[in-house]
Amino acid sequence: MAMACVALLVVLLAGCGSVAATATSGGGGSNATATPTLRPTYIYVAIGASETFGTGADRPDTQSYPSDLRAHLIKGAQVVDLGIPGFTAHEALQGELPEALDAGPDLVTVWLGTNDIIQKVPLTDYQHDLDAILTQLGAKSHAHVAIANLPDLTLLPRFNTYDRATLKAEVQQWNAVIAQEAMGHQDILIDVYAHSSELIGHPEYISGDGLHPSTLGYQQIANLFYQVLHMNGII
Repeated sequence: MAMACVALLVVLLAGCGSVAATATSGGGGSNATATPTLRPTYIYVAIGASETFGTGADRPDTQSYPSDLRAHLIKGAQVVDLGIPGFTAHEALQGELPEALDAGPDLVTVWLGTNDIIQKVPLTDYQHDLDAILTQLGAKSHAHVAIANLPDLTLLPRFNTYDRATLKAEVQQWNAVIAQEAMGHQDILIDVYAHSSELIGHPEYISGDGLHPSTLGYQQIANLFYQVLHMNGII
Protein backbone atom coordinates (compact mmCIF):
# COMPACT_ATOMS: atom_id res chain seq x y z
CA MET A 1 0.00 0.00 0.00
CA ALA A 2 2.85 2.38 0.91
CA MET A 3 4.59 1.74 -2.39
CA ALA A 4 1.39 2.46 -4.29
CA CYS A 5 1.09 5.82 -2.52
CA VAL A 6 4.66 6.71 -3.45
CA ALA A 7 4.02 5.81 -7.09
CA LEU A 8 0.86 7.92 -7.12
CA LEU A 9 2.77 10.87 -5.63
CA VAL A 10 5.44 10.65 -8.35
CA VAL A 11 2.75 10.65 -11.05
CA LEU A 12 1.03 13.66 -9.51
CA LEU A 13 4.30 15.60 -9.30
CA ALA A 14 5.09 14.83 -12.93
CA GLY A 15 1.64 16.00 -13.93
CA CYS A 16 2.23 19.32 -12.12
CA GLY A 17 5.31 19.99 -14.25
CA SER A 18 7.93 19.48 -11.54
CA VAL A 19 11.49 20.15 -12.75
CA ALA A 20 13.15 18.09 -10.02
CA ALA A 21 14.82 14.81 -10.99
CA THR A 22 14.41 12.05 -8.38
CA ALA A 23 16.72 9.04 -8.19
CA THR A 24 15.75 6.12 -5.97
CA SER A 25 18.09 3.35 -4.92
CA GLY A 26 16.72 -0.16 -4.53
CA GLY A 27 15.18 -1.33 -1.27
CA GLY A 28 13.45 1.94 -0.40
CA GLY A 29 16.69 3.93 0.10
CA SER A 30 16.90 7.72 0.37
CA ASN A 31 15.89 9.91 -2.57
CA ALA A 32 18.31 12.46 -4.11
CA THR A 33 16.79 15.50 -5.79
CA ALA A 34 18.74 17.50 -8.37
CA THR A 35 17.64 20.82 -9.81
CA PRO A 36 18.82 21.23 -13.42
CA THR A 37 20.87 24.28 -14.35
CA LEU A 38 19.33 26.25 -17.19
CA ARG A 39 21.72 27.06 -20.05
CA PRO A 40 21.83 30.70 -21.16
CA THR A 41 19.94 31.32 -24.37
CA TYR A 42 23.14 32.46 -26.11
CA ILE A 43 26.81 32.23 -25.10
CA TYR A 44 29.46 34.55 -26.50
CA VAL A 45 33.12 33.89 -25.69
CA ALA A 46 35.95 36.33 -26.36
CA ILE A 47 39.51 34.99 -26.67
CA GLY A 48 42.29 37.54 -26.53
CA ALA A 49 44.72 39.60 -24.52
CA SER A 50 44.54 43.04 -22.88
CA GLU A 51 42.46 44.53 -25.70
CA THR A 52 39.85 41.89 -24.94
CA PHE A 53 40.21 42.18 -21.17
CA GLY A 54 39.46 45.91 -21.34
CA THR A 55 42.77 47.41 -20.23
CA GLY A 56 42.58 51.17 -20.62
CA ALA A 57 38.86 51.48 -19.94
CA ASP A 58 37.63 53.25 -16.81
CA ARG A 59 36.02 49.99 -15.65
CA PRO A 60 37.49 47.05 -17.62
CA ASP A 61 35.05 44.53 -16.15
CA THR A 62 32.06 46.30 -17.71
CA GLN A 63 33.55 48.47 -20.48
CA SER A 64 35.59 46.06 -22.59
CA TYR A 65 34.51 45.54 -26.18
CA PRO A 66 32.96 42.13 -25.37
CA SER A 67 30.89 43.78 -22.64
CA ASP A 68 29.84 46.55 -25.01
CA LEU A 69 28.91 43.97 -27.64
CA ARG A 70 26.42 42.43 -25.20
CA ALA A 71 23.92 45.18 -26.04
CA HIS A 72 23.70 43.79 -29.58
CA LEU A 73 23.09 40.18 -28.52
CA ILE A 74 19.74 38.57 -27.80
CA LYS A 75 18.18 39.01 -24.39
CA GLY A 76 19.62 36.65 -21.80
CA ALA A 77 22.92 36.20 -23.62
CA GLN A 78 25.99 35.41 -21.53
CA VAL A 79 29.35 37.04 -22.25
CA VAL A 80 32.46 35.11 -21.25
CA ASP A 81 35.48 37.40 -21.54
CA LEU A 82 38.62 35.25 -21.38
CA GLY A 83 41.05 38.03 -22.30
CA ILE A 84 44.24 38.03 -20.22
CA PRO A 85 46.68 40.97 -20.47
CA GLY A 86 50.03 40.05 -21.96
CA PHE A 87 48.89 36.76 -23.49
CA THR A 88 50.33 35.60 -26.80
CA ALA A 89 48.53 33.26 -29.18
CA HIS A 90 50.36 30.28 -27.69
CA GLU A 91 49.30 31.20 -24.16
CA ALA A 92 45.72 31.68 -25.33
CA LEU A 93 45.83 28.26 -26.99
CA GLN A 94 46.87 26.65 -23.73
CA GLY A 95 45.03 28.78 -21.19
CA GLU A 96 41.93 30.22 -22.83
CA LEU A 97 40.83 27.78 -25.51
CA PRO A 98 39.94 24.95 -23.09
CA GLU A 99 37.66 27.31 -21.15
CA ALA A 100 36.13 28.56 -24.38
CA LEU A 101 35.26 25.03 -25.46
CA ASP A 102 33.90 24.14 -22.03
CA ALA A 103 31.49 27.08 -22.23
CA GLY A 104 29.68 25.57 -25.24
CA PRO A 105 29.67 28.89 -27.12
CA ASP A 106 27.39 30.05 -29.90
CA LEU A 107 29.82 32.80 -30.92
CA VAL A 108 33.58 33.16 -30.41
CA THR A 109 35.76 36.13 -31.29
CA VAL A 110 39.55 35.82 -31.43
CA TRP A 111 41.84 38.85 -31.29
CA LEU A 112 45.53 38.10 -30.80
CA GLY A 113 48.87 39.21 -32.19
CA THR A 114 50.04 42.51 -30.73
CA ASN A 115 51.81 40.84 -27.80
CA ASP A 116 53.36 38.34 -30.19
CA ILE A 117 54.88 41.19 -32.17
CA ILE A 118 56.07 43.00 -29.04
CA GLN A 119 57.61 39.77 -27.71
CA LYS A 120 59.16 39.02 -31.12
CA VAL A 121 57.37 35.70 -31.57
CA PRO A 122 58.19 34.29 -35.04
CA LEU A 123 55.29 34.69 -37.45
CA THR A 124 55.39 30.97 -38.27
CA ASP A 125 54.88 30.13 -34.58
CA TYR A 126 52.01 32.59 -34.33
CA GLN A 127 50.34 31.08 -37.38
CA HIS A 128 50.73 27.58 -35.99
CA ASP A 129 49.08 28.56 -32.71
CA LEU A 130 46.32 30.54 -34.38
CA ASP A 131 45.61 27.64 -36.71
CA ALA A 132 45.39 25.29 -33.71
CA ILE A 133 42.90 27.59 -31.97
CA LEU A 134 40.66 27.87 -35.02
CA THR A 135 40.94 24.16 -35.81
CA GLN A 136 39.76 23.14 -32.35
CA LEU A 137 36.97 25.69 -32.31
CA GLY A 138 35.75 24.30 -35.62
CA ALA A 139 36.01 20.66 -34.58
CA LYS A 140 34.84 20.84 -30.97
CA SER A 141 32.14 23.51 -30.97
CA HIS A 142 29.14 24.62 -33.00
CA ALA A 143 30.11 28.28 -32.63
CA HIS A 144 30.36 30.93 -35.28
CA VAL A 145 33.95 32.18 -35.14
CA ALA A 146 35.20 35.66 -36.02
CA ILE A 147 38.84 36.70 -35.94
CA ALA A 148 40.07 40.29 -35.84
CA ASN A 149 43.31 41.37 -37.43
CA LEU A 150 45.81 43.90 -36.12
CA PRO A 151 45.28 47.67 -36.35
CA ASP A 152 47.92 49.94 -37.84
CA LEU A 153 50.24 49.92 -34.84
CA THR A 154 52.21 52.86 -36.23
CA LEU A 155 49.31 55.11 -35.17
CA LEU A 156 49.77 54.21 -31.50
CA PRO A 157 52.14 56.29 -29.32
CA ARG A 158 53.42 53.05 -27.71
CA PHE A 159 55.26 52.26 -30.95
CA ASN A 160 56.81 55.69 -31.57
CA THR A 161 60.31 54.26 -31.09
CA TYR A 162 59.79 51.63 -33.79
CA ASP A 163 60.81 52.25 -37.38
CA ARG A 164 57.51 53.22 -38.96
CA ALA A 165 58.04 51.59 -42.36
CA THR A 166 59.36 48.35 -40.86
CA LEU A 167 56.51 48.08 -38.35
CA LYS A 168 53.87 48.82 -40.97
CA ALA A 169 55.25 46.12 -43.25
CA GLU A 170 55.36 43.66 -40.35
CA VAL A 171 51.73 44.32 -39.41
CA GLN A 172 50.70 43.79 -43.01
CA GLN A 173 52.56 40.46 -43.09
CA TRP A 174 50.81 39.31 -39.93
CA ASN A 175 47.44 40.45 -41.20
CA ALA A 176 47.98 38.47 -44.40
CA VAL A 177 48.45 35.36 -42.25
CA ILE A 178 45.34 36.16 -40.21
CA ALA A 179 43.32 36.58 -43.41
CA GLN A 180 44.70 33.29 -44.72
CA GLU A 181 43.70 31.46 -41.55
CA ALA A 182 40.23 33.02 -41.48
CA MET A 183 39.63 31.99 -45.08
CA GLY A 184 41.08 28.53 -44.58
CA HIS A 185 38.76 27.84 -41.65
CA GLN A 186 35.81 29.64 -43.26
CA ASP A 187 35.65 32.01 -40.32
CA ILE A 188 34.67 35.68 -40.36
CA LEU A 189 37.43 38.27 -40.67
CA ILE A 190 36.95 41.53 -38.78
CA ASP A 191 39.22 43.98 -40.59
CA VAL A 192 40.34 46.27 -37.78
CA TYR A 193 43.32 47.41 -39.87
CA ALA A 194 41.08 48.92 -42.54
CA HIS A 195 39.34 50.99 -39.86
CA SER A 196 42.49 52.03 -37.99
CA SER A 197 42.10 55.74 -38.67
CA GLU A 198 38.59 55.85 -37.25
CA LEU A 199 39.33 53.49 -34.33
CA ILE A 200 42.70 54.76 -33.11
CA GLY A 201 43.23 57.90 -35.15
CA HIS A 202 41.38 59.96 -32.52
CA PRO A 203 43.21 60.79 -29.27
CA GLU A 204 40.04 60.36 -27.22
CA TYR A 205 39.84 56.72 -28.32
CA ILE A 206 43.28 55.88 -26.85
CA SER A 207 43.98 55.47 -23.14
CA GLY A 208 46.76 57.26 -21.31
CA ASP A 209 49.23 54.39 -21.82
CA GLY A 210 49.35 55.08 -25.55
CA LEU A 211 48.57 51.47 -26.41
CA HIS A 212 45.12 50.40 -25.30
CA PRO A 213 41.70 51.78 -26.23
CA SER A 214 39.89 54.12 -23.88
CA THR A 215 36.33 53.57 -22.73
CA LEU A 216 35.15 55.43 -25.85
CA GLY A 217 37.58 53.45 -27.99
CA TYR A 218 36.14 50.14 -26.84
CA GLN A 219 32.69 51.34 -27.79
CA GLN A 220 33.92 52.04 -31.33
CA ILE A 221 35.54 48.60 -31.53
CA ALA A 222 32.36 46.91 -30.33
CA ASN A 223 30.41 48.79 -33.00
CA LEU A 224 32.79 47.51 -35.69
CA PHE A 225 32.50 43.94 -34.44
CA TYR A 226 28.73 44.26 -34.42
CA GLN A 227 28.59 45.68 -37.96
CA VAL A 228 30.66 42.82 -39.37
CA LEU A 229 28.83 40.11 -37.45
CA HIS A 230 25.45 41.59 -38.34
CA MET A 231 26.41 41.88 -42.01
CA ASN A 232 27.27 38.17 -41.96
CA GLY A 233 23.93 37.30 -40.35
CA ILE A 234 25.44 36.16 -37.06
CA ILE A 235 23.78 38.66 -34.71
